[in-house]
Amino acid sequence: MAERRVLSVTYDISLLTSRQAVLESAGHLVQSSSDLQDALELLRHRHFDLIVIGQDLPEHHQRAIVQYARQVESKVLLLTNAPADTHLNADRNVNPFDGPYALLEQAGELLSSPQAKLPKRARSATASAEGAA
Repeated sequence: MAERRVLSVTYDISLLTSRQAVLESAGHLVQSSSDLQDALELLRHRHFDLIVIGQDLPEHHQRAIVQYARQVESKVLLLTNAPADTHLNADRNVNPFDGPYALLEQAGELLSSPQAKLPKRARSATASAEGAA
């Protein structure tokens, strides 16, 4: 399986460090940010297959990251206690108290979906071909 680029964003440095170690143990290339502006700057200059957003960020910061992720077609995994369909339109929600295996399971599922593996141009071509069939 090809390495996936993951951006992890949270204010707590110890959480960033442990989350990065967990995600890297699964073979992902991880960059971490403890600052909204830094995270947005990283998103402007690199493509990330998945963005993991910590629950300690204020909701308006979470929303800004999700909105930008939608523009660049990155998947979003939000660490929160809120139900999946009620919070910020993330692709998946994970309760942070469920531990690292829940994070890895959900990240793995998001990153293994066929659309996650294709660059934007290829996804467009695939969608067009499927629509024509």
